[in-house]
Amino acid sequence: MKPFLTYRIFILGMVCAIFGAFTLFLVIGGMVSLLFRYYIIPILRMSESSRCSPTSTTSSRGGSNVLYGFLPGCSLLQRPTTAQISPAS
Repeated sequence: MKPFLTYRIFILGMVCAIFGAFTLFLVIGGMVSLLFRYYIIPILRMSESSRCSPTSTTSSRGGSNVLYGFLPGCSLLQRPTTAQISPAS
């Protein structure tokens, strides 16, 4: 085989390897992007929207419990907690 032909085959192989690596990089990047878009970010948004702040910290700092008027679910969660804390103290 002539060296010129060997050189061309080597260059073609390198171009194919680089193109394949680049394609694989794009596919894996797209899959990670979709994973975050459809699974991780919605779970973080749900946990952030359901977060409650306890009444003990707001009242100890002189704050009011106005927040619980807007979040009825939090006040329902706070009642059993307060009932359990009162006998312990």
